[in-house]
Amino acid sequence: MLVNDTDTLRDGTTFDEFHRDSIAQFTGMQKTTKGSNFDNLVKFLDMASFTTRQNHDEMWRAKDIDYMHGLELDDKGDEFGLERGSMDDDVYRFLLKSRMLARNSRGTLNDLLNITAHLLGCDTKDIYMTTDRQWVNGQLQGEPDTVKVVDIPYDKVTNMFVLDRLTDELQRSANAGTKIKFVNFSVPLSVMAYVGFDLRFIEYFDI
Repeated sequence: MLVNDTDTLRDGTTFDEFHRDSIAQFTGMQKTTKGSNFDNLVKFLDMASFTTRQNHDEMWRAKDIDYMHGLELDDKGDEFGLERGSMDDDVYRFLLKSRMLARNSRGTLNDLLNITAHLLGCDTKDIYMTTDRQWVNGQLQGEPDTVKVVDIPYDKVTNMFVLDRLTDELQRSANAGTKIKFVNFSVPLSVMAYVGFDLRFIEYFDI
């Protein structure tokens, strides 16, 4: 049972810190200076406790998707019905985590807001979400049980690779019977974008 002072638990605690916190409980009761017989005894007991904590950490990591790679991710993908295709581990892991969020979603606007922010890699304050059915000039307009996500600043989006599947992923997070109508991005007029073979200025576009 060999533990080094620099060995670390999942929460960042080193063995040196773990042992110092432990030995501090006996201050004034025994000679607790480093290297004393009592210090060595407590250190030996701490090693056993620390090693047990490390083993629990390893068991936790084995189930944590952040520590999965390769075939481990493929097995998790089978659980969520998500095929890897040509995706690398990072992209595949990201989409699997989105599926995990969707599975735990209650379908509320707040849940959809948080999942949209996760998918796009932006802040929730950058996203405006509303129900499609609204009173306009005294008349009820829009589709029932439909949610719109609108005017997300394009320059706030960091996960561009998810755009082509964004609506489908959000649909998985919505309540049964609820539709995601469309997602609209706003782009500053000073931003140029390629559309087909043309380079043009754009302000809004939908996906």
